[in-house]
Amino acid sequence: MKKKRYDKLISFISVALMIVFHTAIFGWLWYNIYRPMIPVPYYRRGNYVLILLYGAFLLASNQIFGGLRMGYYKVLDSIVARTLSLFTSYGAMFFVVSLLAYQIIPLKHLLISIAIGFVFNILWTMLSNNIYYKINPPRQMLLVHGDRPFNEVYNKISSRSEKYEIIKRIHCNAGEEKLKQVMLKHEAVILHDLSASLRNHLIKFCYENSIRVYVTPKLYDILVRGASDMDLFDTPFLLMRNRGLSPWQAFVKRCMDLIISITCLIITSPVLLLVVILMKCFDKGPILYHQTRLTLNGKQFEIYKFRSMRVDAEKDSIRLQSQNDDRITPLGRILRRTHLDELPQLFNIIKGDMSFVGPRPERPEIAEIYMTQIPEFSYRLKMKAGLTGYAQVYGKYNSTPYDKLKLDLTYIQNYSVFLDFKLLLLTGKTLFIPDHAEGVSSAFKTALRTETAATKISKKNK
Repeated sequence: MKKKRYDKLISFISVALMIVFHTAIFGWLWYNIYRPMIPVPYYRRGNYVLILLYGAFLLASNQIFGGLRMGYYKVLDSIVARTLSLFTSYGAMFFVVSLLAYQIIPLKHLLISIAIGFVFNILWTMLSNNIYYKINPPRQMLLVHGDRPFNEVYNKISSRSEKYEIIKRIHCNAGEEKLKQVMLKHEAVILHDLSASLRNHLIKFCYENSIRVYVTPKLYDILVRGASDMDLFDTPFLLMRNRGLSPWQAFVKRCMDLIISITCLIITSPVLLLVVILMKCFDKGPILYHQTRLTLNGKQFEIYKFRSMRVDAEKDSIRLQSQNDDRITPLGRILRRTHLDELPQLFNIIKGDMSFVGPRPERPEIAEIYMTQIPEFSYRLKMKAGLTGYAQVYGKYNSTPYDKLKLDLTYIQNYSVFLDFKLLLLTGKTLFIPDHAEGVSSAFKTALRTETAATKISKKNK
């Protein structure tokens, strides 16, 4: 516990040294390479301001991508986040310095600096995470659960064994007093699928006794989290408008969609042409795949995608992509892994069927199956479907429908233009994380899978 007192301090020092190192590299680049190119020489303060501007870009981009959170993500995720921040910051400064120099500055030294920064990010992230985990051993946790299967939560927590260790689980039927006695013996508690009344009492108990508590939220919690504060009276009120986007928000979002999608279409046109040529060379079937999907208020539309499966992929039944799906063509695997199969959806965005950011468009047949067990799944239709979105960034292709619903509602309830920009940037990060595109198990046709009993906790931990 004494070591954990220095947790925040060590994290701050680690991140600060990383920012200082990268800023120093840019400072050298500016003074020795780019500053002589400027027609009007900068005085001392001007040089400092420009170097600090790079540091500010780097800090802001790391904040967005998650590069500042030491020990929070897996090592690979942290390296990807910090490297993307590096590219973003140098990209911004490339335009700034080019404007100051009245010319396109050479990329040679900039690329060398990025390469040095990339190697530093790998070594520094591995070293700092190793120090962090030595100072912060896995948190000893208690899982308090209800009647619903708990194996999904248990397995997810256990996948981060360097951070968390569930050493005991107990059913809520043990009684409130028994639960409180057991909770006092653990560093942290996970509350999963409990009644509102019991959960309310246990959370207050944890607060009173300074016990860290993790709660799997219900839909009610997400709706309340998106509420606005009302300060008109001395009694606090929470306002939930429950209407989706306002007319002004819808107008701004539509303008963004048109600008971004047309720009992306122009930039990626060579890639689109290359994919068309490759498909014609290696696959004699149609290039585009049309499929009915759902968007705002349950409206149906035809989505466009590059075909990545055999023509007769669904002749027997409708099903989602599974792991090691033999229906996917060799070229289709590359397209799916790189998400290039979704580029034709830019035309859907221009037409107005979709938005750039929003809930993933589901097929009517699959959505109907989901709604038989989760009637609230239709809440996602309060906003136009998106090419990317909150669930696409923070979830996975094979996330359960209930988890996708909670992620999509989080986006809908907390919508802002800044959040859209953040999700657009984070979408690039998902391209480098392989498990984001992982299909559902071959034993299931949809992501609505029947959960089995959880992996048993070893006798040592019981």
